[in-house]
Amino acid sequence: MKGALVSADWEAEIVVVGGGPAGSMAARCLALLGHDVRLIEQHGFPRPHVGESLSPGILPLFDVLGIREQVENASFLRPQKAIVHWRNETNDLSWQPGEPGFQVDRGEFDLLLLRLAAGAGVTVLQPARALAPIRNGSSGWIIPFQKGARSGEGRARFLIVASGKQPYLPAKRRRTAPAILALYGYWRDTGLVGAATRVEAGVRHWYWGAPLPGGLVNAAVFVDPRQCKIPKSSNRGAFYRQLLSESILLRECLNGTLAYPVSACSASSFHDPDPMEELFAKVGEAAFAVDPLSSQGVHLAMLSAFQASIACHTVLTNPERAPAAIEFYRTRQSETVERHRCWAGAYYAEQQSFCANEFWAKRARLSAPSLSPADAPANAVRPDEECRIAVSADVVIVETPVLSGSTIGLSTAISHPGLERPVAFLDNVAVAPLVAAIVPGQTIAHTREKWSAGMSTSTVPRILDWMWSRRIIVPIHA
Repeated sequence: MKGALVSADWEAEIVVVGGGPAGSMAARCLALLGHDVRLIEQHGFPRPHVGESLSPGILPLFDVLGIREQVENASFLRPQKAIVHWRNETNDLSWQPGEPGFQVDRGEFDLLLLRLAAGAGVTVLQPARALAPIRNGSSGWIIPFQKGARSGEGRARFLIVASGKQPYLPAKRRRTAPAILALYGYWRDTGLVGAATRVEAGVRHWYWGAPLPGGLVNAAVFVDPRQCKIPKSSNRGAFYRQLLSESILLRECLNGTLAYPVSACSASSFHDPDPMEELFAKVGEAAFAVDPLSSQGVHLAMLSAFQASIACHTVLTNPERAPAAIEFYRTRQSETVERHRCWAGAYYAEQQSFCANEFWAKRARLSAPSLSPADAPANAVRPDEECRIAVSADVVIVETPVLSGSTIGLSTAISHPGLERPVAFLDNVAVAPLVAAIVPGQTIAHTREKWSAGMSTSTVPRILDWMWSRRIIVPIHA
């Protein structure tokens, strides 16, 4: 692989520990930004790994990362829909026409991403084991490592931790949902037709399954380890088969044969509230894990890698912006965790209304946000042109970290209970000056006319509608 080391000791600007999707993409992004990056991966590739389903929502991220063409040319399956049995109903959820997702072989997918990182200039040590890092004062890190029979140490200014659920740095993880365990097996000759993902609610568990490249089908059952006794590995296969026999969408797997013994792993959700400091960042499952119901673990891991790479680049090239970069990254990860926590909880609540037991009830409670409400009642009726308006008294002008090109900076923004976070720009237009220009009592028509001097006529109505619907601007009643 490009850049293989000939010496046991080295210095780099950045070292990435872990070569999964998050580690590879963080390393690639940082190398493309001009940094000297080393990546240490313990295992040889390709390696088996769960997490094979990628929804079409990942395509814009592939575009940003510059890897869409390579992934699309990799001969992975392209499902056009998901089959869902929930609330005692079976439905086909079709993706947008022309934009299918992917069912990938994670061994080949991870290898592809790692090769793309190496192709961008990342030096890869593989297989090599990174030992416990040593903080080298304010100058960075000493990374002891073992590669085969030899050992050595590297030095780096910044550390990216992409080690998955195995902590590489001390972790402050907090559980964000009740514990859940995945029992899964890979099946051959099942008779299942098509590439669609399958998701199904059982009585006290739920199922996920997907056909994979090469003809295998991954069928998983998610159970609460505190509510059912999981047999030891020698008897796990029979327990798994019994659960699978109760499935509507996946019981056909039992017509085939298991390619490997049944496996079990934790699929519990968690969050490290401090995923970044001035000299390190945690990405992917080193920082958080969302409920597997979303099937977006890989997508979110790669998104966190992109965000961390921009934050890291900012810290290294604009040290005065380090606090803004750290706040940006921490906030984005917290928002991701909270959004998916509430989404999964709402989906569990739908099933709980049809199947009331402790398994669903415990998870349905997650649908209520634990943070301050971010969705105030919306103005549903559009105002006419002569409607007189004012800026809501709940609007506050603040400074917020924003992504600007390849770095993080501070920008003036508006904050409001109806917004998930402060907003600085809409359609590349600064929002705070627009709000400041509104004089109480002016009409919608006057506002439209004032704003048209500085932006396109198509942008003005979109921003007006956005502010009205979120009660940023409110009517003045005579």
